[in-house]
Amino acid sequence: MNCKSCFIITLILASIAFFCGMKKGQELKEEINISTTVLKTVVVPIKPIGPTVEVDIDAMIQIESSGKTNEVSPAGARGLCQIMEPTWNDCNELMKTDWNYWECWNDPEKNKAVGTFYVNTKIPQMIKRWKIPDSDLMRLACYNWGPGNMRKLYEKYEYSWRDDLPRETFNHLIRYEKQINRKSDYIEER
Repeated sequence: MNCKSCFIITLILASIAFFCGMKKGQELKEEINISTTVLKTVVVPIKPIGPTVEVDIDAMIQIESSGKTNEVSPAGARGLCQIMEPTWNDCNELMKTDWNYWECWNDPEKNKAVGTFYVNTKIPQMIKRWKIPDSDLMRLACYNWGPGNMRKLYEKYEYSWRDDLPRETFNHLIRYEKQINRKSDYIEER
């Protein structure tokens, strides 16, 4: 078998790995039998495509509570991740934990675990069900303004949804982008 055939087989394996949705760090190892010739194991590292989707929870905490475990918002959201009781209870059930909101909201590890689950697991499930493109900014906008509000906004404006956010949520995204050292499309907060 010539080098050209080996190259084509490598491309085919890389394509299979890509379309099978392999994640960063995984490797596709396959022995390829062609007639009586056996090629050596082909290793194709899979690199992520596009930006990271998960919300940086530490950056979110800085925006939500400035890292203060006993922070309570005027609306009643509490703790590092500024979680409301109904959201806590819903996540608590899905996570199969037994953390009472009123006893645990100011426990930094539990509050962070619930906030992380909500923004990086529950919200993406809703976004996927609604066929809305997933991104860390969409997740954070849902977290701040509410998934139902974001669904309505996206259905009305689609990809220009960010331009029609309420000022508080828009500024929330700007602060997040600054926290993770992203260059914002918008120079100043509104």
